[in-house]
Amino acid sequence: MDGGQGLEEAGAFDKADLPDDGIFAEHGPEGAAGRDAEQAAETKRASKLDAYKEYLKKRYGETGLSAVRLTEEIRAMGFGGSWDIVRRYLRELDAGAKVSAKATVRFETPPGRQAQADWAEVGSYSDEKGNRR
Repeated sequence: MDGGQGLEEAGAFDKADLPDDGIFAEHGPEGAAGRDAEQAAETKRASKLDAYKEYLKKRYGETGLSAVRLTEEIRAMGFGGSWDIVRRYLRELDAGAKVSAKATVRFETPPGRQAQADWAEVGSYSDEKGNRR
């Protein structure tokens, strides 16, 4: 910058060695990748979840089960992805659909997958010596 001239001075960019066609010539006004939303939708990758979306939509609508539970179900069917993929898909479903208003949901698990205990109070009793237990 000889003679005290800075880049802020008017006309500084006219003196610069820049091509006349500007930055949009190579990539277009959509951005550096030159892709618009329509092109991006066409090249969308297939998801591991695609084959199970109809099943998930049906089961989630009927039961309202969590993503973890539904992931266990579709893993038994051959799904190889994570529960996070399922969670994101269920969040999309929640945006437009209502889950069953039932207070309790019945679901079946295979043998050995779940244990249940009844913690009801049975009261007390007297043994043969008369001690309360």
